[in-house]
Amino acid sequence: MGSDSLLTALIGRRDDAIADAWRTEYELLMPEVLPFPSASALVAELHHSDIGVALATSAPADHVAQLIDLLGIAQIIDFATDSDDVDHAKPDPEIFLTAMHRGHATPDQTYVVGDSKWDVEAANAARIRCIAVESGGFSEAELRDAGAVAVYSDVHALRNGLRTSPLAELLQAAGT
Repeated sequence: MGSDSLLTALIGRRDDAIADAWRTEYELLMPEVLPFPSASALVAELHHSDIGVALATSAPADHVAQLIDLLGIAQIIDFATDSDDVDHAKPDPEIFLTAMHRGHATPDQTYVVGDSKWDVEAANAARIRCIAVESGGFSEAELRDAGAVAVYSDVHALRNGLRTSPLAELLQAAGT
């Protein structure tokens, strides 16, 4: 959920001073951010299997660029969409619809991998299936109740189970 939506949900209004303070604090903590185990490997495996990969996030563009560098995936993702590309943050489906349109894909060719109920809700609103991981602080039950088609404990578990996950459908269609 983008900060504009989150603030409204938490305090009932938008507050630019709080949003600015969040940005300042987040940027101070950025050197401590670590990639999830197997995240880069999952993206690489999908890319090398000729599966298009996009990063669609409510984060601002400059943060996304730092995260892409941290993951080392700049050369293996097709593109990224971020908060600068949309007017509404998750749980609004706009970020996923924008990515799907930009990638010339249809809902039946697309999966979202997300870690929050807002990711699942936004994907469902876009009619895209969502595979969830529990690394975002939401339980398996919460993610399933929101509509996730599968839930894994983390990205590492998803990568280890890739060939039996819902993503296996895309791998088979690609002939890998």
